[in-house]
Amino acid sequence: MPKPSCLNIGAYFLIVMGLTVCFGWYNQIDSLIQIHPDFVPMQFNTALGFVFLGLSIFGINYEYYFAARCFASLVFLLAFLILIQYIFGFNIGIDQLFIEHYITVATSHPGRMAPNTALCFLLSSLSLWFLTYFPPRIKFLSTASILSAFVTGFGTVAFFGYLSEVETAYGWGMLTQMAIHTSVGFVVAGFSLIVDSQCISLRRFQRLPFLMLPITSGIVGLTITISFWQSLEASESMIRAECVNYRHNLISEGILIMGVIFSIVLGATIWLTQKYREQVMKLKQAQYQILQLNSQLEKISYLDALTGVANRRLFDMKLSQEWKKAYNNQSYLGLIMLDIDYFKNYNDYYGHRKGDECLKQVAEAICEVVRSENDLVARYGGEEFVIILPNTDKQSLDAIALRTLHSIRQRSILHENSPISKRITASLGGYTIIPESVDLSELENFMNKADQALYEAKSKGRNCIVIR
Repeated sequence: MPKPSCLNIGAYFLIVMGLTVCFGWYNQIDSLIQIHPDFVPMQFNTALGFVFLGLSIFGINYEYYFAARCFASLVFLLAFLILIQYIFGFNIGIDQLFIEHYITVATSHPGRMAPNTALCFLLSSLSLWFLTYFPPRIKFLSTASILSAFVTGFGTVAFFGYLSEVETAYGWGMLTQMAIHTSVGFVVAGFSLIVDSQCISLRRFQRLPFLMLPITSGIVGLTITISFWQSLEASESMIRAECVNYRHNLISEGILIMGVIFSIVLGATIWLTQKYREQVMKLKQAQYQILQLNSQLEKISYLDALTGVANRRLFDMKLSQEWKKAYNNQSYLGLIMLDIDYFKNYNDYYGHRKGDECLKQVAEAICEVVRSENDLVARYGGEEFVIILPNTDKQSLDAIALRTLHSIRQRSILHENSPISKRITASLGGYTIIPESVDLSELENFMNKADQALYEAKSKGRNCIVIR
């Protein structure tokens, strides 16, 4: 999403243009007021309206909504009073309130902005009001975008009217005409407001109203088309009145038909593009969710459902990998096998639910001793656990086994049906070796050594450690 500094380019342009024209009026610099001596000047009130419009857009971009609404209200009041003067044919004294106008090219009332200029300001101010509503609503943002589309369309028609020398495109009847730089200002203002409405929608709702862009684009196209058509019709009517033998042509009708078709096609294309993009985003989201689920399923398939530690499947894979790695690096590989003492008695006395809780606590106690991600704690079956310990010699293996036994004892899990202690205890057997071969027989022998050590610990009365 564009940053406020990027969004403010249009606001800066309107403010600078308005202040430049105001400066030109105060200092009587004609080149700042009118682009060409034959073109209509930008009226002082028009320049002031652009300054207020730019300040309001600036306020919206930085979320100064109260200030933005105030400047929008000034623009609305100015445009409304100008239109009232045109509609009812009287002068309320605001045309030359700030300065006396001395350039009156194509101006019906000195100092008074063109009626199409006032209409564009009115639409712009309404758009600004909808944009400053807080908290934002989708329907208000859509309305603001549509109003801004009309402003962009009217400004574009007037600008190309100057380029094509169709006077009726920028002037209504014998009234004051819209200046060429005024038309550029409204194109910039309308476009800025459209972008603002979309950015606010993305910022607040993380999405655009589905029909905002298609409708906005279609309205811009239709506004330009209909305005051009009306301008050509008006020009043709004037020519027809002057020429008796004038032969009617179908240029204006052709432009109207082609413009309407183009606008509809443009809106439909944008709608289809949005639809396609939405489907692509849904597919990507679904693909991501599937990958996440697959990852979770894969993770679950390697974990013991009760204790959350690795299961027998992952243990077998990890042991085979670490055996090959230890052989290649000629490093020690240690294995501890652990059995909870008299666990059957525990289940018989406390019940299987308590037994499950006991297994969970023992698994947690063992995991507290694990040194790194390379070590692996797994449930081997029933009440038996195993710990794979790469790079662990006999002395280190003995220390880890001692800490493991101590960690289980610290849990103080009550076991009143044990003949050796009133708390849960465990027997541990361990074995460490530098592999001399990657043969499976060697690996099985390695596991048998650890299992024999565990058997020896049980034979010694349990609750002890035997390391080979």
